[in-house]
Amino acid sequence: MLTRPATRIFLSNLVCLCALHVGGAAAAEELPSTRWVYRVTAAGRTNPIGLGIGTRLALRRQLYHSDAVALRDNAAAGAVTAVVTPAFTRVGAAAEVSPASFATLFATWERYDFFGTVGMAQSFPSAASNSGPAELARRAALPPGSSESPYALKGQQVTVGATLGVQVGHWLVRDQARLFWNQADLRGGDRVFWDPSVDLIVGNGGWAVADDLDVAWTDGRLTAGLTFNVLKSLLRSSDYLPGERSSPVDAWRARLGPSVNYTWSEPVGSRFVPSAFAQVQWWLVHPYRTGQEAPALVPWIYLGVSAAGDLL
Repeated sequence: MLTRPATRIFLSNLVCLCALHVGGAAAAEELPSTRWVYRVTAAGRTNPIGLGIGTRLALRRQLYHSDAVALRDNAAAGAVTAVVTPAFTRVGAAAEVSPASFATLFATWERYDFFGTVGMAQSFPSAASNSGPAELARRAALPPGSSESPYALKGQQVTVGATLGVQVGHWLVRDQARLFWNQADLRGGDRVFWDPSVDLIVGNGGWAVADDLDVAWTDGRLTAGLTFNVLKSLLRSSDYLPGERSSPVDAWRARLGPSVNYTWSEPVGSRFVPSAFAQVQWWLVHPYRTGQEAPALVPWIYLGVSAAGDLL
């Protein structure tokens, strides 16, 4: 059974929402060349636990007209985004270009503000510092103002990446690669901090990388398959105390497991299209969650609902 501090810190690990929606080819009906598109997502996660609501509003402009399935879903888009949780908020802007239906390049900037509540935020003097679930829970139970207690923190994150996807019949493959950079106003003497959105220790002013690969079957409404995720902090020597060497947190982390998404399909361009999704994965590689502090058989679970559509 979790201790009370452990429960608090797990509940404080709130997920930055990014729901997986891997669908079939767009319908062939004619759409306006300029569209306002929205998405609202509410989701929860375990191992570690997190909750949150995310929104996105995008202005999408078609680049050129084509009736070919591989080319017709092309566009350039600009968007504003927001994530709200009891522990922090994230607001930002995004730009993306889809030169064809199967490829998208994107970049985002976000500002995040932690309130200093429910065990957040937490930073450490070195990447080699203990940052496991038990240590996070111990720190969360400390009185406010101590040298290790959670505190209010603000920062920014820049993400660049690309998504590639292909569908043959009912089968599809999708891969998204991301490179992200964080900078935050850390407590004096600390070099790294815990990013709860990805459960990763990141260097202040440093980079991290992630890749998500999906192989799935779809009939247009139901999409089910396997998802494989890997992520890694690109830690530097400056993220360690003098004389220290790399630690287990410097290694890759990986998860694998089934995912499913169901969309109550409406024609492309509809104003309200609800969906529900779930992922159940097991940690294959992790410095704390493959038997060191959390049992390896305990899965990472991600559940949520979403609504999307055209405003105009």
